[in-house]
Amino acid sequence: MLELKHITKRFRGVHALSDVSLRLDRGVVLGIVGDNGAGKSTLMKCISGALHPDEGTILFDGIDLAGATPATVRLRGIEMIYQDLGLCTLQDAISNVFLGQERRKGLFLDRPSMEKACAEAFLELGAVIPLRTPVGSLSGGQRQAIAIARAMLSNPKILIMDEPTAALAAGESRKVLEHVLSVKEKGVSVIIISHNLAELLQVADRIVVMRQGKVTYDLTPKETNLKDLTEKIVSDA
Repeated sequence: MLELKHITKRFRGVHALSDVSLRLDRGVVLGIVGDNGAGKSTLMKCISGALHPDEGTILFDGIDLAGATPATVRLRGIEMIYQDLGLCTLQDAISNVFLGQERRKGLFLDRPSMEKACAEAFLELGAVIPLRTPVGSLSGGQRQAIAIARAMLSNPKILIMDEPTAALAAGESRKVLEHVLSVKEKGVSVIIISHNLAELLQVADRIVVMRQGKVTYDLTPKETNLKDLTEKIVSDA
């Protein structure tokens, strides 16, 4: 469904990405790991349209995404959830899920329709979210569920998540991983950037290791373990 061919990106002559190639099939959870500066976020920004590679090709369902804007990429079916989530903390869950996509009846917001859709979305994710409570008073895991529900509103084919559990306690992290698996069950592919290797080994179908802007390993959880994966991150391929 998604194919990256020889992606290279430079910043002031420095290679952030160098000849990166990978494939992503439908309904797969792909983990992206590597030290800080390995090129993980830069690669995801190239996929989402926030950055454009200097060289190489990004094909999505056979269509070349060269020069595509983030809005165009979203319309084609790729959603990205950044680390800061981009939620309005003073607004409730309903307003956040439909932010920029509000439903209306004439001149007025169709709150009943949006509330019903939110309740259904959270039920499908297995998330317990008070719909009318300001998001700023909710837990980190609940906020992550709101961000996922908002992304899923457009029925994406690929969902990219940047460090979704970085600031969460163990219990909340497990909930987010359950949400990821719920999304996968719908046939959506999920790309997760994470430093939490143990979590990725639980949910990923494949794990790509990046180092200094290059893909050094592409393997399945059955082919590695926590110790081995850690060594692969810090050592040259």
